[in-house]
Amino acid sequence: MEEKWEEWGNPCRLVTLKSKYRSVLEPFARLIKMIDEKEEFKSQIQIIIPQFIPKKGWHNILHNQTALLLRLWLYRHKDVVITTVPYHLKK
Repeated sequence: MEEKWEEWGNPCRLVTLKSKYRSVLEPFARLIKMIDEKEEFKSQIQIIIPQFIPKKGWHNILHNQTALLLRLWLYRHKDVVITTVPYHLKK
């Protein structure tokens, strides 16, 4: 995603969150809190969440729960725009 962002000309600031323990909500909570506390960032936040599209429909049970959990958690923030981008799994 970072390489594609560079190709697109950096339309806005891209922040990539990484977590070593596969914890998803905790890094998001910290980032949202930090942005909310800074006056210079008083605008909308755009969150891009990948949604895995597996070859077999029943695999959705295994892969799409994290994106759903993030969307549900982020809905309570009024200045957050959530975009879901499908990512098709090949195997």
